[in-house]
Amino acid sequence: MTARKSIIIIFFMLTIILWASLAGEVIFAVSQKDAPDSGQNHALIIGISKYQKWPKLKSPSKDAEQIAKTLTKKYNFKKANVVLLTDNTKEKPTLVNILTYLDEYLGKLTAKDNFLVFFSGHGMEDDKGETYWIPKDGKKKSKRSWLKHSDLCREFFGSKQLK
Repeated sequence: MTARKSIIIIFFMLTIILWASLAGEVIFAVSQKDAPDSGQNHALIIGISKYQKWPKLKSPSKDAEQIAKTLTKKYNFKKANVVLLTDNTKEKPTLVNILTYLDEYLGKLTAKDNFLVFFSGHGMEDDKGETYWIPKDGKKKSKRSWLKHSDLCREFFGSKQLK
């Protein structure tokens, strides 16, 4: 196994561990149908199997579709509040589309709303330990065409509007 594959596997395992640790809180938050003033549940679900410049992956698009379906059928997510970006949707999971939807959510979510983001696809880690999501149109040798985790956390997930 190459070092690159090992890093990618470690990254995804850490992501799964993080999601698993948060799952109890998320499931509790999204299952509170009758809780007063609990706001609405929103989700941005991204799954990329067919890349323009990267190797194809088997299941991210299917996984994303299944998660969106599960959220709307078993949890308190309205279909109108779930955005799905996959190889099979009209709008593709490109850099611009992902950032546009994150920006839209930043402007419309209230302090009482819940927001779930799911990404399945290629990820990278650079020499400095910075990690990235690779959008459908991400170029192999251009980090500017990738989504940098620290930027996403600072600009979106850690913003005052989402707290």
